[in-house]
Amino acid sequence: MSFAPSTFNPKVESPVEIVGSNTFGRNPKISPSQTFNMFVSDDWLVNSAGYQKRIHFGDKSNGRANYTSFRGGFTLVVRGNQVFRVTGPKDNLLYQLIFNLGTFFGRVSIDENIAYQIAICDEQALWIYDYRANTAVKAVLPINTQTGLPIVPGYVTYHMGYFIVTDLTSSNWYLSPINDGSGDWNWGAGSVPVFGTLQQKADVATAAIRMPGEGNVILVFGNVSGNYFYNNGAQLFPYQLTNSTSIDYGCLSTSTIAAMDEFVVFLGANEKSGPALLVSKGGPFDRISTDGIDFLLDQLVAPHDSVAFFNRIDGHVFYHITFYNPADNITLIYDFETEKFFYLTDENMNHHIAADIAYFNDTYYFVSLNDGDLYEMSSVFTQYDYSNPGEAPNQYLIPRMRVCQRIQAKDSSQNVVNSFTFPIEQGVDTYYQSSGKRLISTIEGVVLAQIAPPGYVGQYISTEYVLENYQPRIDLTISKDGGYTFGNASSKFLNPLGVRKNRIVFWGMGLCNELVMQLRFWSKDRVTVGNGLLQFRTRDAA
Repeated sequence: MSFAPSTFNPKVESPVEIVGSNTFGRNPKISPSQTFNMFVSDDWLVNSAGYQKRIHFGDKSNGRANYTSFRGGFTLVVRGNQVFRVTGPKDNLLYQLIFNLGTFFGRVSIDENIAYQIAICDEQALWIYDYRANTAVKAVLPINTQTGLPIVPGYVTYHMGYFIVTDLTSSNWYLSPINDGSGDWNWGAGSVPVFGTLQQKADVATAAIRMPGEGNVILVFGNVSGNYFYNNGAQLFPYQLTNSTSIDYGCLSTSTIAAMDEFVVFLGANEKSGPALLVSKGGPFDRISTDGIDFLLDQLVAPHDSVAFFNRIDGHVFYHITFYNPADNITLIYDFETEKFFYLTDENMNHHIAADIAYFNDTYYFVSLNDGDLYEMSSVFTQYDYSNPGEAPNQYLIPRMRVCQRIQAKDSSQNVVNSFTFPIEQGVDTYYQSSGKRLISTIEGVVLAQIAPPGYVGQYISTEYVLENYQPRIDLTISKDGGYTFGNASSKFLNPLGVRKNRIVFWGMGLCNELVMQLRFWSKDRVTVGNGLLQFRTRDAA
């Protein structure tokens, strides 16, 4: 038995989508495309923000909420059962324990009125903090007329003079007296509470929020539905149901509700649908999750163990959602600028540590899910820094990775891959400098190494010096089975500071009929990378 000889066609080129997002499918064969700790900016892939610890509170606890009062000039941090007030300039933050909550875990919502009161709800009690007097009292909430028991506050928001609190035991939501959360909540005619009710489905009221950019409109969530109400200024009850629009999804986790600019986003579900990420601009909600993201959400073990917030980094508005249950362990960000999803992780590829974020002192601060400390987050930081203020460095590289889309001929013919190249910024890493006088390790004048380590760039000096270990590099691993398994890494070291001209080229990747490339960028400084180009020859039978 004999086989016809094979011939190779002339060399052809194919673009490689390095600048991309999480567009993975149900399995890698559909699409393996994923991006970790990077995002798309001006058609380049750039590094996401790093962080640096700013306040170590002394003990390890779980971060729950972070809220800034611009009128008061401070930010509140809730960690465990403790509520701290943080003040001072950026380079000298001061913190003070205000009071203790009755709970150590769970969701916390915070808002303030114009009477110098901040309401803090932990799904067990509603606390009113008067920041002029620096005192906190537990609000005496009204009685649920159906159960004869005080309502269980699920969420608090402020709107047009009222603190609005949902009741986790009914479909009702209640209004405080005008600008007085610590006053008598039975302020209606005949000394009864003033409340509204979800009306679309038999449901439990879980949260109420202001609709950004909609003036007098609020959105009240239940477990499986939601209603819009608008304040028409009526004397007996100021809110009127909006009959023209309702929501057929409830909120699966009230900690995932976030509003910014003109958007409201939350993790939704109803009696017929599992988790979905939904967004609204004041009307019906639209799904923002792709097929792959929806498939990922469907596999979650505990989707209710989640937190989310909005933040703006370098002009990009991100919705940041974390599923922190150990069985899930995922953080996703959605960029409203590019309408794309990306992964965020910590240094160990676990979920991102941010629980909630606030803008204070012209700076973004977040409280950590893991230790309850306060961190500053910025794209200026290109590492994760856990150093306690004033103590030794405790820094980690951010694991930045891109899994590219599969490359395959339409007829699935075999290819011999000659080279793979792409543009990347080099020579800007301030942590890696080459003066031509690199130093090598010595002990009592005895030189320990006489040759330069692999990948060293620059003149090698072998006299009583110490050569630093750090060199930024790129690791390429390839998959020839559609992205299910990847081989060993091939590394390219990047140039030192000031040496910016160079091509990154990987050669000779062999014979395959489909190819998936995975790139890891190891750098203490920033990363900027563009799309790539693959050169190969197709192989046909003669």
